[in-house]
Amino acid sequence: MKIGIFAATMVAASALAFGPASAKMMMGCSSQGLAKTEAAVEGSADGPQKVMMQKEIGQANTDLSNGNMRGCAMHMGRAEKMSMMKPAYPSGM
Repeated sequence: MKIGIFAATMVAASALAFGPASAKMMMGCSSQGLAKTEAAVEGSADGPQKVMMQKEIGQANTDLSNGNMRGCAMHMGRAEKMSMMKPAYPSGM
C-alpha cells in the first residue's frame, strides 16, 4: 500500500516538474497565442518552410473557429516547432 502511494506521488511530482517547461514552449491555442505565432512566422525568412508554417497557422485558426481545441493545439505546435528549425536551404539561394 505504501509503495503504491509513493509511486503515485513520484508520478505526480515528475508531471509537475516537466509540465512548466513544455507549457513555456507552446503558447496555447487562443487568439493571442495564434497572433504571437503568426507574428513570429511573418518575421522568418521566405521559403518553403515559411509557407508550411503559414498553412499550419491557417489550419489552427480554422480549428479555433470551429471549437476544435485539440486540432488547433496540434497545428500550433507544428508551426512553433517549424519556426525553431533551421531553414532547409542556405539563405543565399
